[in-house]
Amino acid sequence: MNNKSLLSVNKRQKDIIDYARNNGFVTVEDLSEIFQVTHQTIRRDLAFLSDNFYLSRTHGGGFFSIRY
Repeated sequence: MNNKSLLSVNKRQKDIIDYARNNGFVTVEDLSEIFQVTHQTIRRDLAFLSDNFYLSRTHGGGFFSIRY
């Protein structure tokens, strides 16, 4: 991953990208448990990561984007 491209991504979001890269698909439920945050927080993170092409968003989760 290019560090310059991740300047606006926080630590949890970087960890979500890494988790998605390793597992392919991530769910809101799993990420909420892993990071001990609310589902809404994870949904905001996934929306941000999707809007910035780090992940492809799906209902209830997301897929790692091959762009990164």
